[in-house]
Amino acid sequence: MKFRKYFGLRFLTYLLTVWIGITFIFFIPRMFPSDPVENMIGQIQSRSGQMDPAQMEWILICLIPH
Repeated sequence: MKFRKYFGLRFLTYLLTVWIGITFIFFIPRMFPSDPVENMIGQIQSRSGQMDPAQMEWILICLIPH
């Protein structure tokens, strides 16, 4: 009987930990005011200089879901 209680509490703790982790991973990026696609394009431009407008449009089309 003690084993079932111990195992049940451990399992509930495991589920709670997984749920909290998934919840934080889901909500934290959505709370930032910036656009992740624009940030990625900015990083690419800072590494390689100016980007051709056609290339930037292609990246936006590929990364933004329709």
